[in-house]
Amino acid sequence: MKFNQSDRFYRIAFIGSLNNVDALGTLFAIKYLLRTNPFTLLSLGFLSSLLTTSCAVWIVEAPVNPLVSTYGNAVWLTVVTMATVGYGDKVPVTVAGQVVMIVFAMVSGILLTGMLSASFFAMLELTAADVTVFGLLDKEKQAKQTANASATLIQAAWNLHSCGRHHPPPLDHANAYQAASVLLYATAQVCRKLRKSRPLHVPSTTEQLDGHFVTVRKNMHADFASRKARLLALEAELDAVQL
Repeated sequence: MKFNQSDRFYRIAFIGSLNNVDALGTLFAIKYLLRTNPFTLLSLGFLSSLLTTSCAVWIVEAPVNPLVSTYGNAVWLTVVTMATVGYGDKVPVTVAGQVVMIVFAMVSGILLTGMLSASFFAMLELTAADVTVFGLLDKEKQAKQTANASATLIQAAWNLHSCGRHHPPPLDHANAYQAASVLLYATAQVCRKLRKSRPLHVPSTTEQLDGHFVTVRKNMHADFASRKARLLALEAELDAVQL
């Protein structure tokens, strides 16, 4: 068991040294725990800071401060200070108690709150797969909107064509033709706005390089196939000459 643990430590240190990282250091361990188990680490840090600070404040303030005469009152004072609420119902009166509340309660509360916010937003950060899914959903939505707008535009154009068959058109048909013209114009404006709202695809440098490499690879395969065919034909001719 000891050999396996030491071997694991050596492997971790070796992997870290390859990337110029102190993988066995305390800072890296904290980063790793915040990345893998953030809420467990923050909960343990909050409880340990709360209990330790409350005990220190209770020991210092209990003999002279009746507002912090019990451990429960000390816990409440520590929680209020760590949360940066500051109700003012219970306050430390000694210099030692004030120093303890500032150094341990307030600072640790600010640090824990910041780490909790960072861990929460890191958890909500989109991964590459999430970005791909969101992109596909947006494309599907745009395709449906385009299909509906196109169908409406075709119907409006056909309606205008049907209303314009009468030459000269009667009065009622003239009104229908004018209404169909207005409908076609409005539908065309909707389609135009939809087309402008869709972002134009500008290929990135990576996509351009990928396309260039695909073309080069295809040309290489085609050249290899042609050379192979010529070699096989030459080999067949040599075999025929030898026979």
